[in-house]
Formats: sequence, structure tokens, C-alpha cells
Amino acid sequence: MWKRILALVVAMLVAGAASALAGAEGAAGDAAMPSTLTAGSSSLILNGIGTRTVIGIRIYRAGLYLKAKSSDAQSILNADEPMAVRLELVSGLVTPAKMEKGTREGFKKSTGGETSALEPQIEQFVALFQRGLEKGDAYDMIYIPGHGVRVLKNGSMQASIGDLAFKKALFGMWLGERTVQKRLSDGMLGL
Repeated sequence: MWKRILALVVAMLVAGAASALAGAEGAAGDAAMPSTLTAGSSSLILNGIGTRTVIGIRIYRAGLYLKAKSSDAQSILNADEPMAVRLELVSGLVTPAKMEKGTREGFKKSTGGETSALEPQIEQFVALFQRGLEKGDAYDMIYIPGHGVRVLKNGSMQASIGDLAFKKALFGMWLGERTVQKRLSDGMLGL
């Protein structure tokens, strides 16, 4: 009898994990993310979408927008050309404090712990989350050479931050060697 109960529990856990996995994949393929974004005078196309999960819970979706599709993360990071990341919150569990903590950790990973030269820009960026976060919020981080990273929340301009070095560190959170989550990176790269 105990073997049957144990087998049933294991089957339920496996089914639950598979369902959560399928849900994350389904969200990443959702058509709600725009197929194009504008960066200055450039039109960008959706390269790929990834979903950030923590302990099986979907936190946000991120779409990478480029002038031409690419799966070469290093070339994308080094390119001094228009590009963007759209981040859509899909969980109501994200608080400003959690977002700030995760973002700071992401910058540390992305830069190999060398954040001192970017501290003013990082502070300006994380301060944007203190204005509040809600499920469904969309952040567009649009890099325009010579203008830095323009951050829009739900289509409204919030700030223009940094330069190419800041863009590399910011986008490196998702595309760098020490990405916050490999599966998220692979989705954004269209892999």
C-alpha cells in the first residue's frame, strides 16, 4: 500500500513539474510581446523571448530586439548599435526590494563583480523600481548609441542612463557568460 501511495506522490510531482515547465514555455511563446520596437530611427525585430523562473514560478518574460536576428551573445553585447530588451512582469510576487536585489546581483554577475565604475548608473537604474511594480508592467530598455539606455515603463519615458559600458553590463545580465538563468538567455537568443 505504501508503495502505491509513494508512486502516486511521485507521479503527481512529476506531472506538476512538467506542467510548470510547459507553462513557462507557453508564456515565452505568447504573442502578446510586440514583434518590433523602435530605437531612435531604427526599427528592431524580436530576436527571441525567455522566461525567468525562480523555484518553478514565472517571474518575468524578456524579449531581445535587434536590427537583425542573431544567436551570438558576445557579438550582441559588444555591438554599439541600437537594440532593446523588453521585460514584462508576469508575477505579482515581485516587489521593488526583490527586483532591486536581483538587479544588483545580476550586475555583479554580469561584470564579474567589477561594478564600481558603473555605480552611479546602477543606482539610477535600480531607483526606477522604487516607484512601484505591478504584474503586467512592461519595461523597455532601449540602447541608442550616443544616447545610452532609455528606460520606458509601460511606454512612458523614465530615464536615459549610461553609455555602451552600461548597456554591456545591463544586457550581460541576460546574455553574458554569467547570465542570471541559462534557459532565459537561450530563449532571448532564439535557441
